[in-house]
Amino acid sequence: MTDTHTRPEILDDDLEPLPAEPAPRRSRRQDTPVEAFFHRVFAFFHNKKVGLLLILAMAVFTLVGALIAQVPADIRADPESYADWLGAQRPKYGGWVPILDAVGAFSTFSSWWFKLTSVLLGLSIVACTLHRLPGMWQKATRPHLHVTEPFFDHAKIRETVVVPTSPQETVAHLRDLLGRRRYRVLDDPKGAGYGLYADRYRWMPFGTVIAHASFVVLLVGMLVSANTGFSENVPVTVGGKVDVGHDTGLTVEVKGFSDTYHPDGRPLDYVSDVVLYDDGAQVARQDVRVNTPLRHEGVAIHQSWFGTSAVVTVTDANGRRVFSDGIPLQYTSDDEQHSIGRVTVPGTDLELYIVTPASGQVQSDIPAGQAQMELQKPGVDRPLASERLVPGDPVTAEGYTVTLDREAKFTGLMIKKDPGAIWVWIGSALMMIGLITTMGFTHRRVWVRVDPVEGGTRVRAATSDKSDVTFRNWFRGFADDVARLGTTPTPTARHDHETRV
Repeated sequence: MTDTHTRPEILDDDLEPLPAEPAPRRSRRQDTPVEAFFHRVFAFFHNKKVGLLLILAMAVFTLVGALIAQVPADIRADPESYADWLGAQRPKYGGWVPILDAVGAFSTFSSWWFKLTSVLLGLSIVACTLHRLPGMWQKATRPHLHVTEPFFDHAKIRETVVVPTSPQETVAHLRDLLGRRRYRVLDDPKGAGYGLYADRYRWMPFGTVIAHASFVVLLVGMLVSANTGFSENVPVTVGGKVDVGHDTGLTVEVKGFSDTYHPDGRPLDYVSDVVLYDDGAQVARQDVRVNTPLRHEGVAIHQSWFGTSAVVTVTDANGRRVFSDGIPLQYTSDDEQHSIGRVTVPGTDLELYIVTPASGQVQSDIPAGQAQMELQKPGVDRPLASERLVPGDPVTAEGYTVTLDREAKFTGLMIKKDPGAIWVWIGSALMMIGLITTMGFTHRRVWVRVDPVEGGTRVRAATSDKSDVTFRNWFRGFADDVARLGTTPTPTARHDHETRV
């Protein structure tokens, strides 16, 4: 017969560890001040409340970074561009802009407080994991073998079966039955009758250690990227060169650019012929597309956007050429009528602005094919000079001669280096491994007590593990297989009832 119950469980209170030999008493060595300090620090970080507060802080900061506009790194590095960017945020945030700027909300993920929270959260995860490891190790290597009698009466999942075989035969059959189900079977040397402990997947709880380690690796990857990586949108006029910077020694040259379209006007392909130099020596050349970047020593160059440049030559009062290159017209005026480009005149603090009619706009006061030139100094509201440029006609202002040579295309390249990306991938893989091992292979434990009764042997099985449909079905199937002991020459598990645990 079979008796299945689901009353409130009495679990680990009924578990009794194996008796141990009393160890000789000895006085506990007093911790040194340094040891006591580290013990207090460790206790602080593995405190659950501290961990919860750090998780909440990280969630709040991440939400701030997601909801508030984040300034691009290349704009943040240029004070004037950053000031212009802040001005563009005033219609959205109003008087909060100075406050948000002061606390670093516009660069949340590279702010000191976000980095500090990440480090503290990583330390908390490590401390909590180390604090749990001894108990997990003991549970896997030295499990509780003995349970008291009330455990078999009150466990949430329990079965009772009476079979006609002797206790010795029953124990042998149970060992075989559990062994074929890939359970580790250990003897319970305490108590009356015969006791067995069986478990499966005892190492799988360590998947939580892997999962926690994955969070630490992800945080490390994020911090590495924030402190040593970069990502910039760089416009390069076709035929021109741009230094990558960031102590890379790399220079990008664009030999050509082409854009093609479907007959209905939809874009088909954007491609740039890019040459990469390292300290002046060519190291790579490739057609760069949106999904086909050029990669070199951790630096990736992606096709991003394109537009029009004004090729301009600037000479000083002595006729020496100080600038001759394309100025990408990558900005748009507030009324969207004009395209604007800006460059700092080399060797000076003068800013040269070139303004042309935007593509498709006919209401501009600047004739097509011409441009407006302005020279400005940072901090000065009015331009020092404002002149109309006609291709080929030089204009002199503030001791400099500016000539509009021609229009050309520019290609917009996203140049990035993300040394933390590999750690993010490793962390993601570890997280998947940890989740699969923890959720897919739950540690299962079964305690069995075999007692002689009138007419045969009573077999009681129970577990303190969480009750779920899969394990309950497995338990019923196991009880059915036990009930058939003595009725067939060889006990065989009923596979139609068995489910994997």
